[in-house]
Amino acid sequence: MDIIDSQVHTWEADTPAYPWRPNYADPQRVAMVRAHFSEHLFPTHELIAAMDAAGVHAGIATVPSIYGSDNRYALAACARYPERLAMIALPDPDAPDMDAEILRLKAEPAILGVRVMIVSADTLESVQKGRHRRILAAAERHGVTMCLYPLNHIQYVRQIADDFPNLRIVIDHLGHAQPPVNIGGADFGNMFGGWQHLLDLAACDNIAVKVSAFPAMSSAPFPYKDLWPRIRQLVNVFGVERLFWGTDFTRARPLQSYDQGIRYLRDCPELTDVEKAALMGGSLRRYFNWPAPGWTKPSLAR
Repeated sequence: MDIIDSQVHTWEADTPAYPWRPNYADPQRVAMVRAHFSEHLFPTHELIAAMDAAGVHAGIATVPSIYGSDNRYALAACARYPERLAMIALPDPDAPDMDAEILRLKAEPAILGVRVMIVSADTLESVQKGRHRRILAAAERHGVTMCLYPLNHIQYVRQIADDFPNLRIVIDHLGHAQPPVNIGGADFGNMFGGWQHLLDLAACDNIAVKVSAFPAMSSAPFPYKDLWPRIRQLVNVFGVERLFWGTDFTRARPLQSYDQGIRYLRDCPELTDVEKAALMGGSLRRYFNWPAPGWTKPSLAR
């Protein structure tokens, strides 16, 4: 089975070579987010070592928010491990020529798409009628996949999908806020408050979903059996061709090991072997047109 993690991150300490953006969050969140990234540095060689140990063959590196629209660290990681890593870039919302910005990113072979996070009412307004809306419009014009994280705002995604019918949208983290890092003032006591909104998005042909860091939303111990019926529900409404397994391991690791993030889905009795193969890599390869390399894959220890 070709196992591809749809959501990984890699970063190093704040240095002149790869500086962290000083104002990458609202004032209430800056200290919390900075502390998270400072405590859990995850340079590229450690990411690859973790993937090897867990038997993960490849991953999509999403640029962490601390780097803002500086995509150089992830680009360097992909250049170092081109058969193991591709990436999702963060465009500059203040770019004077957004078409040029999107085309510049699209020209990078390692970049499979771009990302916008809707983490506040201000960002939502910007997506609806401001500078972030230019990103979606340019991505649609130039055929670039948009990874959208609408935590606390999933109820607005249907309108976004309708406004940009030719834009391929991938919903990060099932569109829900997830522990342990609360980056958007989420109500973790109502973990699945937007679940029906997510299921309703299956009616939009231009929407796919990352089933990433799902165990962080479980109220049960490993193997997170309370999630199995929800996984079946997702497959029934979206189809496996629009679902991509992932772990967001660097954020979720206080709650699960990398191996547990794999085995809960690989061993899920609600899915057939064909469905598991699609969810854990096959669908992602096809959707992002990222062909498998001809390298020897590490064995997956049970």
